[in-house]
Amino acid sequence: MLTQRTNVLLSPDEHGMLLALSKEHRKTMGELIRQAIKKTYGTKAKDSFEASFARIRKLTKGVNVTRKELREWVVEGRKYEE
Repeated sequence: MLTQRTNVLLSPDEHGMLLALSKEHRKTMGELIRQAIKKTYGTKAKDSFEASFARIRKLTKGVNVTRKELREWVVEGRKYEE
């Protein structure tokens, strides 16, 4: 379900190309833009997150930290944010 709206500024050439593609493929410009986003960024972000999470799990294997300790570290670290 689509619930978020955004505006994108395009050059006349980009708009013309997108309009022609939408007619050729019988899809809305929004559909084409969403497909391009998924193709360009969709799996990379997920793969990157999963790889990072796996690396963190490997680095912290055998480390036992309680939720309370973790929360205290986060709160302490936030004191130094600018």
